[in-house]
Amino acid sequence: MFQKPNLRSISRFLIFFRRGSPVIPFVDFEIAVVFQGRVVNPAPNSNQKGQALFSRLLRHASKKLNLLQLANQYDKPIWQNVDLNTFYAVVGSTGRLTCEARSEPPPIFEWFKGRALLGNSKIYKIVNEKYRSTLQVKVKSISNLGNYLCLVSNSVGEIQKDVFLLEGVPPNIPSFTLSSFEAGILAVKIYQSPQDTLPVKGYKIQWKPAPTSWKHAREYLTSTGNDFMIQDLNFDTEYAVRVSARNEIGFSNFTETLIQRTKGLIAETVVDGSKVLSSTFSRSSQLLYHSLMVAETCVSVISSNWIFHHLMAVS
Repeated sequence: MFQKPNLRSISRFLIFFRRGSPVIPFVDFEIAVVFQGRVVNPAPNSNQKGQALFSRLLRHASKKLNLLQLANQYDKPIWQNVDLNTFYAVVGSTGRLTCEARSEPPPIFEWFKGRALLGNSKIYKIVNEKYRSTLQVKVKSISNLGNYLCLVSNSVGEIQKDVFLLEGVPPNIPSFTLSSFEAGILAVKIYQSPQDTLPVKGYKIQWKPAPTSWKHAREYLTSTGNDFMIQDLNFDTEYAVRVSARNEIGFSNFTETLIQRTKGLIAETVVDGSKVLSSTFSRSSQLLYHSLMVAETCVSVISSNWIFHHLMAVS
């Protein structure tokens, strides 16, 4: 049944629209009347008495009310990412708990630890967006871990859920293989440790020429995947590679270093009309090879000229 408010106490009321048209008559829909700062019904499937009351409200509004609010939609908050309720941190780090919900009007987010309403402090920082709230927790001791409550509300209703901040651990050391099937390219295939308890979010790959220090290493941070190619390397050169795994807590220790020589270019020699593959060579060797070819050509030209002039003199 439609709850009859005191018309003299009404400060504002809502007319609901469905696909651009007012919800009149009230069949299979709801209307909501707001007075004294809150919604007093909604009452589903308002009957004829409800429709008559709405007509009285319209007449009363035209004479007495200063505010007539028209709304396309008025919804109770609904969770987004409903299954996301567990987060991880370690003592000395900052944990981040998120809570997402949508509603119209936009929701108000509140965070609780036990019965205590949380606000910004030395331990907690709350960052609110339109449909999302993030609680940042500086974990100074294990007492900052545990169960938190996210309460989401608007003028239509409220929802709440438990959110957990648990103690996590960095990932275990992964394993990987290293190979070179193309000139100047290393192929890296990474395997996650089966002992990991938290999802791995990516890897850090570092590489350097084998004789040099890791201070001069290059690195790449991955987001997803297990197969990677390191390109634009020197041909026929030894490289050292190591890998670290990353999860929500941080990075694992590096793996043991693997050393792999990159594949070089293949030189081809023509013998009796057939191509014969010879040894590989690096980019520096390639320059030497071209230099030798130019020198050999010059010697051949000089020898030919000397023979030609010698024959002319004899004749």
